[in-house]
Amino acid sequence: MAVGSPVTSRFGWIDFADDDRQRMLDILKLFAVRDTRDELGIGTVRNAFADYFFPGTTTIQTRARYFLMVPWVYQEAARRGSANEWSGARLAQEADDLERKLIGALEKGGETDGVIGARAGRRVQRLPSSVYWPGSGVLGIRRFPGSQSDLSRWLSRSFRRDAVAAQPHGSETDTEAEERPDLIWHGSLPGVPANLFGACKLALTGSEAEFLRERVRFSHPHSLFAAFLEVDSQPVDQDFVWEHPLIWAVDKATQQAVEDARRFSLIVHGAALLYNLMLAEKWCERIGDDGKDRIAGYRDALQQWSAVIAIEWQELRPWCAAPEYLWASPGLREWRSIPSTRAFVSRWFAVLSGCSIPAEVTEVPDARALIRERELFLKHASRARLHNPDALRRWSGAAGTGRLAFRWDTARTLIRDIWDGINSREGA
Repeated sequence: MAVGSPVTSRFGWIDFADDDRQRMLDILKLFAVRDTRDELGIGTVRNAFADYFFPGTTTIQTRARYFLMVPWVYQEAARRGSANEWSGARLAQEADDLERKLIGALEKGGETDGVIGARAGRRVQRLPSSVYWPGSGVLGIRRFPGSQSDLSRWLSRSFRRDAVAAQPHGSETDTEAEERPDLIWHGSLPGVPANLFGACKLALTGSEAEFLRERVRFSHPHSLFAAFLEVDSQPVDQDFVWEHPLIWAVDKATQQAVEDARRFSLIVHGAALLYNLMLAEKWCERIGDDGKDRIAGYRDALQQWSAVIAIEWQELRPWCAAPEYLWASPGLREWRSIPSTRAFVSRWFAVLSGCSIPAEVTEVPDARALIRERELFLKHASRARLHNPDALRRWSGAAGTGRLAFRWDTARTLIRDIWDGINSREGA
């Protein structure tokens, strides 16, 4: 953002005087890294909305082709293990080795963006299969219902069954699922590329992209994920999904869920900022150093947050006063209500609705008590920064300060990958 330009929000323009602009830039630097860690225990609500919008995704997914690479790894491991009747443990080790080999293959293919394990190499702790396994089931790419270790054991048993069946008096009691390994994965899964473990790319071919597109559209046809794959409406610069014009074209229930998520994100952002203001104040009180001007920075951030809400406070205030509107959202139909989380959010809404302007919440004793109680409940005395000086010293200066985006960053990367593949000529 250029110095001297107004700060824009979804709702309008907010101008700052010249002597406030440098401080505003300092505030923006505080939030330069979108830190959306769940410091106040609202992650289950956030995830319910995210699952409704973008089923099968997680924040740690990087590129769409991994949805195919994971099945290919297990197909190759099964092919190698079949001839030798490997045990489940041996098969699992082969799949592990192949996943680590993928890191080098992607490096040889010239990939740098989104490679899982690019820094750690073969020592990487979290492999792609653990990241994409749940989503592959949600999208119907994986039909086998169990875990990775379950699959390894099942394949090992199938090797022995196949060997027995090949004998003159082999068993004839196997079920159809046991006889048909294609039931592990969707029948239209694209074949394993010839050079997958030599030098490969993360870009999807046309046929691979079409497969993923159809999996999303067929398994979750009413999701935003599917809507973005209906027409080539590539998300480019929007920071939040509700800023994309496609939202105006989706069904009313989805529009309502998006609006509820937008409001929830906006309202609870104030709680996160107040929490960090209280940490800054506690830091100054106990440690005696506010050289980075964090207190003033968070007070200014809360004023900015208040100014954005004030533009629609007439509509938002009654919505906050009646949190049942949020809990009835279409986006939370699958949310498994947690009483403590529901109580915290409802109390925050209620406290805020009692303010004539949102900025007043900063000095409301009930609001501050609510934040203190919530942190203590979640982290207990040993890790609660507002209660434990040692825990406070580990505060980086910004804890969970980013607005909730409901996996939009991940989703738009996956959507771009799929559309780039569809629009490519390779494998069409």
